[in-house]
Amino acid sequence: MGGLGSIDTFSAAAVQPLEAITLRLFDPATRLWRIWWASTSRPGHMDFPVEGRFRDGYGRFFGEDMLGGQPVKVRLIWKDISNGSPRFEQAFSYDGGQHWQTNWIMSLSRQE
Repeated sequence: MGGLGSIDTFSAAAVQPLEAITLRLFDPATRLWRIWWASTSRPGHMDFPVEGRFRDGYGRFFGEDMLGGQPVKVRLIWKDISNGSPRFEQAFSYDGGQHWQTNWIMSLSRQE
């Protein structure tokens, strides 16, 4: 997409297998990225987007969602994106962003 977006797939063999897709789109006018997620854990549903930007090898993205009927703020952090081994962290806040609970960390590496 000429740097304006990407799509990837994800699969995990856990207690309950998970398949997912991520859609990322860049808005050149605002310089913001928006990221959507859909998975087999919530069939027929695409999560609300998080939005943010990358700066100096670090990305911060925020959004709002509903989990179990309860509103939740979502934060995604991308670290070390320029060194070939980026790290992704997801956290939720149930108190309006005062406290964050990290619930998912991934360290990625490029396969040649």
